Amino acid sequence: MQQAFDFLHNQHTQSAQSMGGKTDLNRVTAYVPPEWKQELEEWAEAEERSVSWLVSKLIGSALQQRREKAQPETASVGTK
Repeated sequence: MQQAFDFLHNQHTQSAQSMGGKTDLNRVTAYVPPEWKQELEEWAEAEERSVSWLVSKLIGSALQQRREKAQPETASVGTK
C-alpha cells in the first residue's frame, strides 16, 4: 500500500506544480459499497489525506495505465 501511496503522492506533487497550486477540477459522484468506503476512509486517514484526494489520485493512476496500454495498440494499427 505504501508503494501505491508513494506513486499517488508523486503524481499529486507533479499536478500541483504544473497547475501552480490552483485547482480547476470538476465534481464526479460515485456510489461504492459500504466496505469500500470504510477502507478508503481508513487509507486516507492513515495517509493524512482526504478520501476525495485519494480517489482522485487512484482514478488518475488508472487513466494513465489505460493510456499506456492503449498506445501500443494505436501505434500498431497504422503499421498493418
